[in-house]
Amino acid sequence: MRESLGLLGSMRTRVHDSCGGIAAVLGALTLVQPSRARADESASPQAEPQAEPPLAPATTAAPSGPPPEVNAADSSWHEPSDESSVFSEAEAAPSWSPDVGLGAQLFGVSGKAMVGLSLRVGDELFWGELEFTPIWLTKTSSDFDGSFVGNQWGFYFSLAPLRTRFVEGLLGGGLDLFHLWGIHSDEAFLALSFKAAIHVRPTPSVSLFATARSYALHSGGVELGTYRNGERTIPVVGTLGSEWRFE
Repeated sequence: MRESLGLLGSMRTRVHDSCGGIAAVLGALTLVQPSRARADESASPQAEPQAEPPLAPATTAAPSGPPPEVNAADSSWHEPSDESSVFSEAEAAPSWSPDVGLGAQLFGVSGKAMVGLSLRVGDELFWGELEFTPIWLTKTSSDFDGSFVGNQWGFYFSLAPLRTRFVEGLLGGGLDLFHLWGIHSDEAFLALSFKAAIHVRPTPSVSLFATARSYALHSGGVELGTYRNGERTIPVVGTLGSEWRFE
């Protein structure tokens, strides 16, 4: 019995020694294996990335049916149309819309009746005016049997330095032509005139005006302020009238 126990103890000691040797061998293998892996990594070159294979071109189905119709391009597509050119010219050129006044006036003369028309065209500062006035005698004359003498034509250019909503003042000059064709077809007198006018406008379309004119140069027989009997007054003739304004 004692011999058996001694044999078991010696076998246990051998087994223990064998297990210790195996553990030592495994530890040495574990230390050697990582170092060998590092050496392999340092020794081996870096792996190059593999190139991807080229993609095959996509294939599309061939169109079926007749080819589409191709129309020739219009060569005049880039040319401006007439309407666009007209609009561009209208925008580029400034438009002028003048004021127009049509009036009637009565001349303050003695022994004659002079009631005529006046036409004014202008824009704020500058004005042109045309006058037409028939001339009638209010008294009989020993030199002429009739009463209608002829007519007066007036051509004037004026400036309007005074212009407000209700009042307009003008200064200008022009010509007065007296064509006495009622007496004789060749009878005419001419005078260089200076004229001042003032318009009062109670409404935007209607104005009441008064004018005064004097002759700087004139033909013989056209003396303002001179009566038949030789009496003289101020060499100025005035008019009163009304005007309708078109704007």
